[in-house]
Amino acid sequence: MMRRACAVAALCSFLQMGWAQTTATAPAKLSSNEAMSRLQEADKLYKAGKDKEALAILNEVVPQTDIPLARWARAQLLIKAKDFKGALADIDALIAVDQKNPQYYVARGQICAADEDFAGTVAAFERAMTLATGAPPQFKAQLYAALGEAKIKTKDFTGAISDFGELIKLLPTDPRAYRLRAGAYVAAEKYAAAITDLNSTIDLTQRIAKANAANASEAAKIEQEAVEMRTSLRLKAKDYGGAIRDHELLLRKKPADKAIEDTLVAAVTALKFEGGRAPFTPATATEVNANRTANKNAYAAIEKKLIPTATTMGFAMGTKSYAEAEKAASEGLAMAPDAATYMGRAEARFAQGKLLDAARDYRLAAALYCAFWASDSTANFRALTSAEACVSWADYAIRKAEGTRSDADKVYESALAEEAAGRLLEAYLLVRNVYSENYAHKPMVALYDRLHGQREKLRPQFMARAEKAYAAGNMDEARRYGEGAMVTGSYTQSDAYLLLVRVEMQANNEKKVKDYVSVILMNDFEDGTGNLIQGDMYVKEGKQNDALLAYSAGSKGAAANTLAGDAKTCAGKRDAIEAKLGKKGTDDFYVNAANSALRDKRHQDTVVALTRVIGLGMDGAKNFELRGRANFSLARYDKAKSDYETAMKKDPQAKFTLSIADCHYNLKEYDKAITLYTQGLPDAKNPFMVHYLRGLSYLRTKQFDKAREDGDAAIKLDEKSHRGFYLRASANYWLKNVQAAADDFKVVAEKAPEGNMLRTTSSLYQMMLLQHLINGTESKFAPEFDKGGPGLTDMGM
Repeated sequence: MMRRACAVAALCSFLQMGWAQTTATAPAKLSSNEAMSRLQEADKLYKAGKDKEALAILNEVVPQTDIPLARWARAQLLIKAKDFKGALADIDALIAVDQKNPQYYVARGQICAADEDFAGTVAAFERAMTLATGAPPQFKAQLYAALGEAKIKTKDFTGAISDFGELIKLLPTDPRAYRLRAGAYVAAEKYAAAITDLNSTIDLTQRIAKANAANASEAAKIEQEAVEMRTSLRLKAKDYGGAIRDHELLLRKKPADKAIEDTLVAAVTALKFEGGRAPFTPATATEVNANRTANKNAYAAIEKKLIPTATTMGFAMGTKSYAEAEKAASEGLAMAPDAATYMGRAEARFAQGKLLDAARDYRLAAALYCAFWASDSTANFRALTSAEACVSWADYAIRKAEGTRSDADKVYESALAEEAAGRLLEAYLLVRNVYSENYAHKPMVALYDRLHGQREKLRPQFMARAEKAYAAGNMDEARRYGEGAMVTGSYTQSDAYLLLVRVEMQANNEKKVKDYVSVILMNDFEDGTGNLIQGDMYVKEGKQNDALLAYSAGSKGAAANTLAGDAKTCAGKRDAIEAKLGKKGTDDFYVNAANSALRDKRHQDTVVALTRVIGLGMDGAKNFELRGRANFSLARYDKAKSDYETAMKKDPQAKFTLSIADCHYNLKEYDKAITLYTQGLPDAKNPFMVHYLRGLSYLRTKQFDKAREDGDAAIKLDEKSHRGFYLRASANYWLKNVQAAADDFKVVAEKAPEGNMLRTTSSLYQMMLLQHLINGTESKFAPEFDKGGPGLTDMGM
């Protein structure tokens, strides 16, 4: 910290500062010329390395002159000679005459620091800061830096943090300022804050290196120091994700290093994986952008280097030569770290009964998968699920080694035995009954997925067993295998649900019957069989009105799974109830039912009631319009379009053009939608939505200029909505207008509601586009429409 300039040069510099004034220190005994001549003589001796001779001259001159330079120069030589007491006496003498000169207090602080009197250093620097109100920013910056370092020595960490904060305000783009405050945060054991400042240090050094090659070397040194410091802090701050990222980088430089591997194992062991949710925050946007290309290239190089290893290991595992597989994996890992290779070695070791070694390898694989995910979480989310699976396998290996297997472990092992014996149905039913409650048990999930992958083969077997058991009167077996058929199929395959309805009706389990019928009707609420069962249950409960609506819905017989004759039976039971009500009663019932359903937004009941109203002859345009709205709400866009078109035919003055356009839009008939949106725009009650939806239609038919025009129009109509900005951002994205798209995506990320998917995706698109701008690669931006991108789906809109 001490200056090593000659005394004359120090004075010249000192006098040139307009904010620093000096006064005499004692009555003159030498003339000014004589004094300056002797001082120049001392300066020559100083430059020649003759400090003692120079000091002798200054000892003679100081008592005989009032020039401040004399004491100032002698103080510098005394500091060099480590005579701090003498140097301090000279500086204090200067201060006694001129107490408002900040340079004197700076010198006093430097002397105290050299003498390790840090309390004195702080006092002197604080006085200098008080006096230096008009000093140049660079002087204040140096003073804040020195003051902060002195306060760390006195353990005034809060004060040091504050001083370095002021330094950052003066030098916001200097990485050294953030590095200094990071050190203060570390001293105060505020590790998370220290890491934040180290991230800023690293980011700024990378920017400096890119902007100015001349400073790249110094910036690299600062960056390396910051990275090493951050690496050591992240475990202390419980920033396990950051520790994993940094140690993964270290492992690339020193493959198979046990100490680095142990740290990775410790970090990933501390993570909490909860059902696919991220166990830690991924890399910051800055870190991702800075490292994405480097990481991509590094992973590609590792993958290429390990191709022979993967080939040898894969062949050995396939032939159950587990020792050979382990050897091949170890040889590969000695060259480069790789998650898949660690996992392969773990599997080989597990198969050989080396359970604790396998557990360690599984955790190392998990750590590297986490690092891969964190380096670019938007692109590599599958890596996170792989990490979670590896951790679960590690835990299972440890329990197995220790003989402390859980109930889930026992079920899993029983199912494995059933699978090995070829009893796939039994194996499937074992894990199916418990895996959903043990989703964190990834070995069991993997077995379930393996068996479930054969569901097309298993489902017919389940159905056959269930039907056979039902015919034999064995309801427990029928239920068991029927549930197997249910879970290996989909809710659109109603045969399993119908069989289970029959089983539960035998058992008088009305709740289960209702549940299964609800699933059948969820697939299609006009299913004759489901409605027949539901209507009969309503009759049994004395709910005639509900039964009438159920029979009326079932009379359509529209569902593919409706059993022969059930729709006709529904129609007969409907007609019987209507006959009791009479024509007026029937008409009133359906009209009232339709009005009630409309009011309560029960869209299915609305469709059923209005269908019967229309069937009874009340077929005006209004009823078709209302049924069209209900069908639209139920996503039955073809039926909704038909209803709107019929309404327009019945009432040519009615304006359903935009409603029909919405149906075409949802049916992905974008050209037809564009035509009708354009026709209906002049009469639109909500022109904003018309421009927005037409713009999306233009976007999806690759008419990007027109989409952007609709985006502009939408923004003018409603600047508060994020939708117009998203439309225009998407259009500019496909037009390769990088800056304009980035600007609009930024607005969307700010305006979209919390939790809205567009808030996240827009931020990611913005970061990607900004990276092109930072790198100057806008001309290389080439989005591929067929591979998807912004504005091409309705998710989050």
